[in-house]
Amino acid sequence: MSEEFVLIGTERNLKTYGLNSRPTFNELSQIPIVDYMHHAPVANMWFKHHFGKTPSQINIVYSAESVRAVLNAVHEDIGFGVLPLHLIKNQKGLKQIPTLKKPFENQIVLARQLGRIKTFREEEFICFYKDTSI
Repeated sequence: MSEEFVLIGTERNLKTYGLNSRPTFNELSQIPIVDYMHHAPVANMWFKHHFGKTPSQINIVYSAESVRAVLNAVHEDIGFGVLPLHLIKNQKGLKQIPTLKKPFENQIVLARQLGRIKTFREEEFICFYKDTSI
């Protein structure tokens, strides 16, 4: 399975940082970022995918341990975050930062030993993913 990751921010933060409809690499390199880890692996991959390079130093203002925590931090105007598109589709007040390149996709792979029965959590994840994906 794959999921598209997008850079998002609140309408307020877009205005605060003067981000137009197609922000440049230099503009985006300055914005505050919320990521899953302090060294910002997801944000770095997003920049690398869309611009072919990463900022020399990403302005990490908050690191969270879960997707929901990153989403909540973005909602609270702490910074911008790279999140799965399906999570923000019905979120009010959030805007996707548009880019010219094809979507940045993350591959999700479920592997199981041959002959092993799916666990309850595996079944729940598969049902959840099917229900929330396009």
